[in-house]
Amino acid sequence: MGTTLFTLGYALQAYVNTLPLLIFSSFILSFGELMYVPTRQSKLADLMPENKRGAYLAFNGSIFQLGKVIASSMLIGAPFLDSFGIATAIIFLGLGAIILTLWALRLIPDNQSNM
Repeated sequence: MGTTLFTLGYALQAYVNTLPLLIFSSFILSFGELMYVPTRQSKLADLMPENKRGAYLAFNGSIFQLGKVIASSMLIGAPFLDSFGIATAIIFLGLGAIILTLWALRLIPDNQSNM
């Protein structure tokens, strides 16, 4: 739910251009972030084996670098797409993130999370 609100808030910010709607979308994405980040961090801590924490944290850091690359490519593509195209791309990226997260969490059995 947090990722969905986070995605919708950013998509709204890409699409709207009036101050009240921008403020509203900021509240939506902030609320989504407040729901998403603590859950993600606690799940990451549960899944990390103690002897591989460095590798997990390094990969986790690379996710944010990938996000920066995607965001900068959106800026490059913005002149060629209208605000609806950018908002649609953000929604599809958010859906992809949700699908990949659900897929990854189902691949890890509960009895192996204590290794």
